[in-house]
Amino acid sequence: MQEVEKLYFFDTKKKKVMPYTLLSLEVENFRGIKHLKIDGIPADTKWIFLTGENGFGKTSILQSIGSSLIRNYDDKEEKSINTLLSIEGFLLKISTNSNVYNFATSENFPKEKLNEYQNNSLFVTLYGSSRLDITAASNEEAIRQQNSLDNLFGKPNSYLLNINHTLKEAYAYNRDRFEQILEFFKAILPNLADIKIEVNNGEPEVVYFEKDETGHGYNPISFSQLAAGYRNILAMFGDMIIRLQKLQPEVKSISDLKGIVIIDEIELHLHPKYQKWLPSKLSELFPNIQFIVSTHSPIPLLGAPRESVFLKVNRNEEQGITVERIDIDIAGLNPNLILTSPVFGFNDIFSNNQDKKTVIRKEDVYNDVLFYKKLDERLNEQIGSDREQELLKLMK
Repeated sequence: MQEVEKLYFFDTKKKKVMPYTLLSLEVENFRGIKHLKIDGIPADTKWIFLTGENGFGKTSILQSIGSSLIRNYDDKEEKSINTLLSIEGFLLKISTNSNVYNFATSENFPKEKLNEYQNNSLFVTLYGSSRLDITAASNEEAIRQQNSLDNLFGKPNSYLLNINHTLKEAYAYNRDRFEQILEFFKAILPNLADIKIEVNNGEPEVVYFEKDETGHGYNPISFSQLAAGYRNILAMFGDMIIRLQKLQPEVKSISDLKGIVIIDEIELHLHPKYQKWLPSKLSELFPNIQFIVSTHSPIPLLGAPRESVFLKVNRNEEQGITVERIDIDIAGLNPNLILTSPVFGFNDIFSNNQDKKTVIRKEDVYNDVLFYKKLDERLNEQIGSDREQELLKLMK
C-alpha cells in the first residue's frame, strides 16, 4: 500500500453514511477526459445522476469510475484516476496509473478488507446501454469469462448473467432465495403477477405471468417473449443480485446487499411511469446500495431520493470533458421545469407544430388542460348567446 495522504474516518454513529459511496473522483487522459475533478459528494448520497448531451462524455465518466473499482481490468488506456470511497465509514483511496493500482486508507481500516480489495473487485456492478440479453452459459462460466465492466464498455457478447438459471437453481435447492428474488421482481414490476418453474419434456423452464391493472392475468410466457422494458429490468437487476450475492455470501437477505451499481442511460426501454418508479423503489428495496447513473430524461429525477447529487457533463475542444455540479431542489419541479433548469438546459420545449394561432398550455397536468379547454368553450358559447339576445333586442 502506498500512503498517498492522511485519510480520515466517518463516525457512522454520528453521521449518516452509505455503506459504500463515492466521495470524489479525479481523472486525467481517459477517453476524451483531459482533466476532470468531482469532489465534495456527501457520504449519505444514494443516487448520483449524470446528464448531458449525446457525445459529451457521460459514458466515459462512468467507465473511468468502473476502471478504478474493477481490479486488473485491461482497457489499454494510459490513464490516471484517483477515486475516494467511504466503505463502512472507513476511507479508501484508489490511485490508478494505467492498470497499476495503489491504495491509501484511513487509520484502522480492516486489513482483511484491504487485502480483499487489492485482489478482487469492490462490491460493484456495471451496466452499459446494451442489457437485454442474458448468457446461455452457466453463470459460473460467464463470470470466469467476462468482467462486470465488459458490458459498460460495450464489448462484443458481453451478455448479462442468466437470472433464469439462478431461479431454477434456487427453486430446487434454496426455496427461500427463490421467494426473495420473486418478491423483489414483483415489487419492482407492478404488472408482474408471478414467476413459476414448470417442467416441459423433463426439463425445468422459467415462465412469467403478467397481469393488467385490474389484476386479470395473461397467459404465461418465456423471458424472450417479455417486453423489452421487462427484460431490461429482469436481466440487469438479476445480474446485480447474482454478482453481489456471490461477493457477499454471508448476506442472507437480498435487501441487505451492499455496494455501488453503475448504469448508463437508466431510462432505456422504460415507460415514463417506470422511469419515475425505479429510483425511489430501488432505494427502498436496496437501502445499502449507491446508484450512479446517466440519463437523457428528466423523469427519473422525479423519483430521486432527497440524498441525490446532479452532475451536468459538458465538452469542448479546449477542456475536453468537464463536469458541473448542479445544486438544485427538484422536489417541487415538474418535468418541464427540470428540462429547462441547468440540469438539462433545454429551453426550446414547445412543439415544432406551434404557430401564431396555437395556444400554449401552461397547466401542469393534462386533465387540467381538458378542464380549462372545456371551460373556455362553455364561456364562449355563453358569451355568444348573450350577444345574440342583445342584437335581437336592438332589431326590435
